[in-house]
Amino acid sequence: MPLRDALDPGLQEILTLLENWANDPTFVIQRILLSPGCPDFLPDQWANIINGLAVNLDKVLGAHYSTEVDTKHSHDIGDLFQIAVKVPKQIKAIKSPGDWIIAFGKTIQVTTFALPQ
Repeated sequence: MPLRDALDPGLQEILTLLENWANDPTFVIQRILLSPGCPDFLPDQWANIINGLAVNLDKVLGAHYSTEVDTKHSHDIGDLFQIAVKVPKQIKAIKSPGDWIIAFGKTIQVTTFALPQ
């Protein structure tokens, strides 16, 4: 009896899915992105998931969330008024455990979308 036949049917299904992904990862990514309810995630990071590579959590966090505010944006209106706006600051790197939890949680969400088994 081949080893594959000894696996649980759910694991056999995942193995078949991963083999199909390896044949045409670009098609798989396009199919996932066009699926209803597909989570918002960077296409290059989808490619990492489909290809079995590590996801760049810095990119995930920077693309989806901001945990800091930059208050430097202001504009003078005439001599008497100034408008100051608090703008979210683009995050370039994970700096705290909270940042890591946010990015990893998003990665888990998209991975379970791609592999619901």
